Amino acid sequence: MLLSGQDLQNFYSYSLDWTNINNAYVGVDRSINTLVMTRSQFGAVANSPNNVIALIHAGISETQGVGIKMINDSRGVFSTTRFDAVYSQRFNFNEQNYIRFGLSFGALNSNIDLSKLSNGDVTMESGDPVPASSLYNYTYFTSGFGMVAGVRQFELGVSAPHMVLSDGSLEPFIFTTLSYRYDTPGPITLIPAVIYQNKPEQDNVVDGFITVDWREQVQVITGYTSDNRLRLGAGINYKNLGISYINENPTGAQTIANSANEIAVRLKIGQGKKAPVDVRSEIQKLLDETAAMLGGDYDRAYLKKRLAEIDRQLDSLLSKNTGENAREVDNSLNELERQLLLIIEKYDLTNE
Repeated sequence: MLLSGQDLQNFYSYSLDWTNINNAYVGVDRSINTLVMTRSQFGAVANSPNNVIALIHAGISETQGVGIKMINDSRGVFSTTRFDAVYSQRFNFNEQNYIRFGLSFGALNSNIDLSKLSNGDVTMESGDPVPASSLYNYTYFTSGFGMVAGVRQFELGVSAPHMVLSDGSLEPFIFTTLSYRYDTPGPITLIPAVIYQNKPEQDNVVDGFITVDWREQVQVITGYTSDNRLRLGAGINYKNLGISYINENPTGAQTIANSANEIAVRLKIGQGKKAPVDVRSEIQKLLDETAAMLGGDYDRAYLKKRLAEIDRQLDSLLSKNTGENAREVDNSLNELERQLLLIIEKYDLTNE
């Protein structure tokens, strides 16, 4: 007889948003970001597994972020609810290189509802043992950590969502993520990613994804896992609202199991309070970045896109400049223009 059920990994849904599995993604900008994500499985079965995630987070400074997260996971008579406060710290070395750390602290409550058990002949026979609620009703304090490092278009992450429990145990359920962002010459961006799950007392899982993004407005997602699950999904963003859906279908011996469905809704509110712009400092950052471009080996498609962004940044910076900075800014602009011309020559971008 073949049995199939929802396992621990589904408590940490990530197909549509990685914030749930890595605290370092919290507060990446000064906006107030909200996320509601649901996952359902075996929909034809009464009291089938269902997972709901709600998260609100924002940057409180240029380098720090905070958030509050709630996860509720119900499976038949069993229910688990977790509340977390999340903090992140970022260190930006330049536009392409950074490292972020995240920590979470909260409480995890487990509950069993015996009223959902049926005493009918089909589900329970006379003399069958009944689970004792004292074994399943408890509350633990828990904490987790996350780290994300960016090097050019690569991003590497390591996280343990609930590493420590107050009963003294450690849960070595660890995610390792690696993604690459490739900006094509056109409006399409390709983001392949690999996720490795180190799962306690279960087989580890390798998960491969690729996201095709059009102008950060429309996304198509496909992925496949080493435990034979195929994922297909899509998302759309309109202004500050984003909606995504993904369907997960077991293959091979698991095809008798119903597919799982995930839906994510994101809402961004405002841009937060921004510090006054230091034009001289911002132009110096651009000088440092272009100097690194001259001394390194960069992807031409990325350079073409980045140089266009720098041009727009300069227009914005100069509109905010004051007369007292005019001479110093003018000297920096001359040097920046010289470095940009050298970059165009070095990478043969004249006709791009």
